[in-house]
Amino acid sequence: MLPNGCALEGDCRKPRPGEQVDANGCAIDRSFILRGVKFEFDSDRLTPAAREILNEVAATLQAYPNLDVELEGHTDAVGTDNYNLGLSERRAVAVKAYLEGRGITGRRMRPVGYGESQPIASNDTEDGREENRRVELTVIE
Repeated sequence: MLPNGCALEGDCRKPRPGEQVDANGCAIDRSFILRGVKFEFDSDRLTPAAREILNEVAATLQAYPNLDVELEGHTDAVGTDNYNLGLSERRAVAVKAYLEGRGITGRRMRPVGYGESQPIASNDTEDGREENRRVELTVIE
């Protein structure tokens, strides 16, 4: 065990000057890719796997009632910029609606769509495009 409470070197990111840290001295990330909250091509419907993950997100948000978040919808690069922007917004709104159904107040969540403008993987492969069809959660300060 390291002095900062992490089991292995690299288990947590070192904080930048002035950045908040947790009890173990690890930097507190403010943006999270909701792994598993992915979407089929040209769809804003949540999958059963996505719902399971969002149930955990809802529980976390219930435990921290003063935490507000931005729900950031993203798409792959297939389609026009305008279409993808609308689709990404619908994905973020779908996540918000699901979380509202789990008791999270809507005013705590701000859905926004980024279309294809912020890929995290290559759009040249199906696997990469699948990774890009996602929603991220960012804590609003």
